[in-house]
Amino acid sequence: KDQVTFDTVFPPSFLSLGHIFKAIRIHQWAKNALVFVPVVTAHQLFHFKSVGLSLLAFLAFSFCASATYIINDALDLAADRKHRTKRFRPFASGKVSLHQGFMLILLLAFATLLICTQMPALFNVALMTYTVVTLLYSFLLKQIASGRFVMIGNGLNIKSMAYVENVAAFISYTLNFNSGLHLYNY
Repeated sequence: KDQVTFDTVFPPSFLSLGHIFKAIRIHQWAKNALVFVPVVTAHQLFHFKSVGLSLLAFLAFSFCASATYIINDALDLAADRKHRTKRFRPFASGKVSLHQGFMLILLLAFATLLICTQMPALFNVALMTYTVVTLLYSFLLKQIASGRFVMIGNGLNIKSMAYVENVAAFISYTLNFNSGLHLYNY
């Protein structure tokens, strides 16, 4: 039988909202505000459907990213506990247990999937691609020296373009393209 050894045993602790916010890295959600750019630039701030879909896109990306942050933290747990600053992160410090992290992942994934049922297909493809690339980074690409550059380049482009299907028709209509010009969805 294989034996498991533990470097550190943490006593059970109370899971506070502050610990949850740190674990899901809520401060990172700000970059997901990129999905509001098309609504703002298309002057659709008072168009309920556009703002609503943008809000759902923001939440879907935020919940999904938070779930992948937790997965990444769980995979890096041993190294994070030895790191000068990362040892203070919720999982490395023992303030949030892996079991609690797993429950958060399930909750965030369920919320993301629920939102995706209300979103256009192109958005769901973009979110799925972002998730696959992020998980590839966590499980594989960070082992490669250039992995961070691949993640940054692909992740941000996918996020910033995720809402394009929702506003493409409006932009096309607003700009009244001549017959020789076309707007393409990527």
